[in-house]
Amino acid sequence: MKILKRAFRLIVLLIFSACTKEGLLPDNSISNFSEENSVLKNLNCGKTFTVAPNGNDDTENLRQAFELAKAEGPESTVRLLKGLYTIGILEVRDFNGYFLGAGQGKTIITNKPDLPCEEEWEKNLMPSLLSFVGGKIIMSDMTIRINDGNPCAYGPINEEAYGELCCALILADFTVEYVPVKRHIKGIIDHVDFIAGYDGGHGVFGTEGNVCMALYCGANIGFPGSNNALSKGEFSIRNCYFEQNVAGPDLFGLDDKSTAIIENNTMNAGLMQIYIAGLMGSTVTIKNNKFHNAQMTDLWIDENDYGFYPVAKPVKRSKYNIWGNEFQSPPGVVSMSTTDYRCTVYPDEGFPQLFNITNNLFNTGEGGMAIQSLNSKDAAIWNNKFTGTGILGIMIDGDVATGTYSENARLFSNNFLRANYTDANVYLGPFSKNCKVVGVKTDQVIDEGVNNSIIGTKVHKSDLNTRRDYQRASKTKSGSKLRRINW
Repeated sequence: MKILKRAFRLIVLLIFSACTKEGLLPDNSISNFSEENSVLKNLNCGKTFTVAPNGNDDTENLRQAFELAKAEGPESTVRLLKGLYTIGILEVRDFNGYFLGAGQGKTIITNKPDLPCEEEWEKNLMPSLLSFVGGKIIMSDMTIRINDGNPCAYGPINEEAYGELCCALILADFTVEYVPVKRHIKGIIDHVDFIAGYDGGHGVFGTEGNVCMALYCGANIGFPGSNNALSKGEFSIRNCYFEQNVAGPDLFGLDDKSTAIIENNTMNAGLMQIYIAGLMGSTVTIKNNKFHNAQMTDLWIDENDYGFYPVAKPVKRSKYNIWGNEFQSPPGVVSMSTTDYRCTVYPDEGFPQLFNITNNLFNTGEGGMAIQSLNSKDAAIWNNKFTGTGILGIMIDGDVATGTYSENARLFSNNFLRANYTDANVYLGPFSKNCKVVGVKTDQVIDEGVNNSIIGTKVHKSDLNTRRDYQRASKTKSGSKLRRINW
């Protein structure tokens, strides 16, 4: 056995010595890398270009490293040592390789002061500290931490748009300035921290954090256009930490071939900790994440394209598998909000979102709500566990203004035994139809809808004239205007 172990170690050392070549620095050892990171198990044999922090401005050194790695070919690595790297706005195009640090909290990327955000907006680009356009990027073992205060130099467009840094990291398949030959991006973001600085409430949203979207996946387009194309991409966001951002992971405008997996991340103190909108036929899995201290909503999914894709139409249903997540929501917070906006605007389109919500833990606070589902079709909400207090556990309803119904929702095997809601465990609003709830005797269910079926518990009716306005989260200034610009 000892001989086998020694032989295995020798093979590994030979592989490492073969794959690690001379880069920008002579030291290409891997001793600083996190051994727990699964990315490192997939040993790449491209050339490694190592960048050390210079204590001043590392932008050009990083830019040079990426250009050299691109010239070397796919599977090359840009490697950062321990230390603090200070950069300005940096865009990398068509990179196919690894971008690795020495560990979360060990390799730290931060911003130069007075970033030229206004210049980016004038080019119809969303300002981002770091962005990758096209290619395949595997990014791991580092921290992006934005300094306190306003990261951007003053400019009227930026103040009107967000008032703070739009993005910390962008993964885009194209921009208004550059369209790759193969318009597609694959991004794996693993063991990366995204920590916003504090600005004392400056900006449109009034939050203390100074970054709007920590990690944005979609086309880099600053303003709506008449013929924008949907984005094509594959995204994996895993084992990351998000703190104090308006939104953490943000998916927008992806097409029917696009996929995303958001798993094993921790979200802390964001306004809308995951934000997803404008997807048209994409498949998204959100699993085993932990949500803490949200300011408004932990998980927000909204089919609104905000005018960015006026001619794009879905060709199939977007599918969301949401399971194994833990929501620890403060008072007044909606843990999960799913809204099918397109059903109200294009009722004959025929491709509503499809939600499978299962095996999640919801711990809500006073005045809060676990799940708000609006205008959905065929949603399955099952085997979830609810604890804490609040107004409602699950709300299913449609849109009064357009007469749009939530239809065919199936709610079964949900556990409310440790929850104490003031109004009901389940509320089926007047614009719910043909929904089925299978519960136990102690469940409190209010049904104001049409042809709904309640099994296993007594159904309650409430006075429509005194019904509370439960859809409060969708009416806040932040909820419907994440990309808020007065065109």
